[in-house]
Amino acid sequence: MVKKEILKKQRKSSRSTAKKPMSSKLDTEKYFKNKNKVADALLDCIKQDDIDGFKDILKAYLDFNNKEAFYKRVGISRRTLYRMLEPEGNPSLENVAKLISKLAA
Repeated sequence: MVKKEILKKQRKSSRSTAKKPMSSKLDTEKYFKNKNKVADALLDCIKQDDIDGFKDILKAYLDFNNKEAFYKRVGISRRTLYRMLEPEGNPSLENVAKLISKLAA
């Protein structure tokens, strides 16, 4: 008898929780296809001294775009790009400037 009452309470509580709307994958993909928005977001991370945010945004951008075409367009090697994105990676100012200038162009 006690178990049934507990289950009923749990069911009611799980139904009453409101689901938060999630952004769709399409919206995210649309955002990361806009190079100017990504460049602005990367600049904001630099202004706020948020290197982890910079790396996260760049990784997400590369997930939605052709990595090979990107590093060739920027003028850095694939290895350099992946080193920049590693947790202990420390991108040089020269490489960061190349990335942002090519995104903003």
